[in-house]
Amino acid sequence: MEERAAQERLEGKALNFWQKVTYSLGNVGTNLAPGLVVGWMIYYYTGRPVSEGSEQTIMLVGAGTIAFLNFLGRLVDSLADPLVGYLSDRWQTPWGRRIPWVVIGSPLLSAFLIMMWFPPDDHPTLANAIWLGVALSGIWFFYTAVVAPYLSLLPEITPFINERVVLSTYMSYADVIGMILASVVAGALFERFSGGLTIGPIVLSDGYKVGGVIISIMMLFFFWVSVTLVRERPQHEIKPVKFNFITAAKECAKNPAFWPYIITVSLLRLGIDVLVAMIPFLVVRVMGFGEAMAGGLQAVIILIAAIFFPLTAHLANKYGKKKIFSIALLWFAVQVPFLALVVHAPFVGYVVAAVAKLFGVSMTYQQIMLAHCFGLFILMFFPVSAAFVLPRPIYADIMDYDEKLTGYRREAMYNGMEGLITKFAAGVAGAMVPLMVKYMGGTASSPWGILASGPRCGLFLFFGWLAFRKHPFDY
Repeated sequence: MEERAAQERLEGKALNFWQKVTYSLGNVGTNLAPGLVVGWMIYYYTGRPVSEGSEQTIMLVGAGTIAFLNFLGRLVDSLADPLVGYLSDRWQTPWGRRIPWVVIGSPLLSAFLIMMWFPPDDHPTLANAIWLGVALSGIWFFYTAVVAPYLSLLPEITPFINERVVLSTYMSYADVIGMILASVVAGALFERFSGGLTIGPIVLSDGYKVGGVIISIMMLFFFWVSVTLVRERPQHEIKPVKFNFITAAKECAKNPAFWPYIITVSLLRLGIDVLVAMIPFLVVRVMGFGEAMAGGLQAVIILIAAIFFPLTAHLANKYGKKKIFSIALLWFAVQVPFLALVVHAPFVGYVVAAVAKLFGVSMTYQQIMLAHCFGLFILMFFPVSAAFVLPRPIYADIMDYDEKLTGYRREAMYNGMEGLITKFAAGVAGAMVPLMVKYMGGTASSPWGILASGPRCGLFLFFGWLAFRKHPFDY
């Protein structure tokens, strides 16, 4: 009987095609705010050259200030997660527990994201610091208020494990779209409108303001679309959660699968955020290309990984999510440190140059460095694919197990507890990057702070792999 029930939970279909598509599009939105903040904000405020080729930098706030404000914003985000999760699990409205948060919070998130690109002064001032602090705190608070309930819908809208993996694959393609918008499209807009844009009385003085406004409006659209067709389980079918906040948090911590997963994804977040934040510095300041090329470097790994999403999902269903995710983490940890060789020994670039020479094409050293980065990123296709596809269904399984332990469906509280810890790690990454650039070097003549991002990312991923070996579920 139990075997039959387990099989029924494993296989089934609760959603039609368009419900899967529209819900998944919300994941485009989940990538836009982090993509702009993590990928471009530090560079915008502390990294842009005064002029092309110059080693002098436009500073809107100091390196120490932006490190503190980055950490502060993520601390707000981290603390908001369990609070939003707790409230969302207990929310009672005609729309359900989750959807109102998405509908109401999205425009406020977009407003704060736009605010970030409009500092009051063009040089380091207290006003700029306060402005950025308010913007980041608002962004991360409302990001949590929207995204935690949005993600908490996943186990509610389908109880079937196989459909969750399929839905997670759809969401991973939406991840790709969101990351491309936040990297390639944003970078192209920043560079294309570097002189600004005037529309009637509206004056946007540089490309970052133009791109920031456009991407923020798109984010609002995708979040609203995500909740148009899906419906939450009827309120009477959901057992009301009776735990107080402290008890709810303790019950999450008692789940034996919780800590191996949380430690792993926190270290994954820490490593990837350091790496992504360094890409504009690497491409623009060290190699001498523009923002569009920096966005292209971010995008190439995403596009290549997307091709392998179906294969990753198939392998996970056949061999188990734990085994496939473990292999991906170790692969990632071993390969990413080689990015540090880009300036002095770009061996992948040399291979590309040798092949190009066979066809009569010669490459400059600048192009060889770029080819080294592109080549390494392309070879990371499998670990990046797994990082997109597998964490969500793994965490959904952990939440299902919690229902067996407690008798309650507590998706938002679990997402909140995840956010409390992983976003603290992201705050550490946001503080680490400007300090690495300032004290270890962030220019072509002194690139060591930038080059160290690869080995640091690899070290974090290796410890993540060690932690995930303790994950108790093999399916």
